[in-house]
Amino acid sequence: MKTIFFIIAAGILSLNAIDDLPNKFEQNNYCAEMRDGILTIVHDGSTINSDVTLSNGTTVKVDGSVIMKDGSKITLSEGDCVDTDGILMKDTPKDKTIKEPY
Repeated sequence: MKTIFFIIAAGILSLNAIDDLPNKFEQNNYCAEMRDGILTIVHDGSTINSDVTLSNGTTVKVDGSVIMKDGSKITLSEGDCVDTDGILMKDTPKDKTIKEPY
């Protein structure tokens, strides 16, 4: 009987651990997504309507372009995200959370 309770408790704890795994689409990320055939930038599940300046000086524009603090410009493709620190997170088939500092 103790074994059964132990297995149930271990299962519940492992489910909680899985729930805490980092997710690419956290609320603080700005992600490029196709909606109605148009590339849009999504934050907290809703489309942004104006340009956003992040804490490090990076600007995310509504058309998917990102102007870094140093003035370099990149364009997000579908599935790419920028976190609040200005780090680009590319969508790749093997690992969905590769961080590339710019």
